[in-house]
Amino acid sequence: MSASSSQLKFFVDRSFGNKVPQLLREAGFDLTTLSEHYGNTEGQSIKDETWLQLAGENKWPILTADTKIRYRASEKKALIDYKAQVFMLPSKNLPATQEAERFITHKNAIEKKCAQEGPFVISVTKQRLQTLKI
Repeated sequence: MSASSSQLKFFVDRSFGNKVPQLLREAGFDLTTLSEHYGNTEGQSIKDETWLQLAGENKWPILTADTKIRYRASEKKALIDYKAQVFMLPSKNLPATQEAERFITHKNAIEKKCAQEGPFVISVTKQRLQTLKI
């Protein structure tokens, strides 16, 4: 898929709460969150495979802090089957401002990577993007 930043919409899973999506929107990211799409109650209990399918089918790159998503068999299968494009923070327990800053700092590189077809999982570190094995 070839996506320009004007049509690129991101999907943010439940791992970030409300503050990170707010900061990303303020920085120009077009996104929808899991709770916005499914509602707060259903969003907390929906299976990862379900929203991975939704994001993959809609070609919404995924922003997550779930470092285990590429290891769990059913989630890994969904990542592959639905050609998900996943951008993951490898660090736990960062303040929301630092989590958002990682994505904001690398926004252009993330958008460029999204022009390539998934599936892929990219670790978003302070310094760079690193492709991880699925």
